[in-house]
This record gives sequence, C-alpha cells and structure tokens, in this order.
Amino acid sequence: MVRTAVAEIGYLESGQSEGVPVLFLHGFPDDAHTWDRVVAELEGAGLRLVRPFQRGFGPSRVTAIAAHSGQVAALAQDVLDLADELEIDAVTASPCVLVSMVVPH
Repeated sequence: MVRTAVAEIGYLESGQSEGVPVLFLHGFPDDAHTWDRVVAELEGAGLRLVRPFQRGFGPSRVTAIAAHSGQVAALAQDVLDLADELEIDAVTASPCVLVSMVVPH
C-alpha cells in the first residue's frame, strides 16, 4: 500500500525489483487481477511488474474529501504518485482500452 497526499493506493508487484518497470492499469469494472495471466507469462523476463488498484477498487481508497473524483486527471495523478512513491522514474504502461487516456505520456 502506498499513501499519497490524497489516497491510499494498493498494488500488486512481482518480477525483478531492479527490472524495467511495467505498469498494468485496469479499467472499469475490473481490478488489478485482470492482468494475472499476462503477468504470469512475463515474470521470468527480468521486468518489474506493477499492477495498481485504481481508486475505488480493491484496497485503494481516496483519503482526502476534496479529492473524491473519478476524473481522468485524478486517475493519472494517482499513477504518477504511485510511481513517485515506488521510485520509478520511467515506465512502460499497459493500459486496458478504457483507461488508456489515463496513462501519462
């Protein structure tokens, strides 16, 4: 669990901790487990595989009343905050179709 200024973001992590980070972003109504079979295929590839639970799913929750939003900008900020807390400077992101607009370019 990562705590940011506005949220607690749960995530699953596997693979190599020093590997190239890959973020797997789920959409509605899925959760981080959407990517289980894909991640299983990649675990031996030397990658750092991170699957966050978007706000409102799994253990993730918004803690700041003013931040209760499902807007794309809020979801994108959650991804950036998670990456900062995990000390990830650059990522390869694998968004599902419904959240592809959330991925920071």
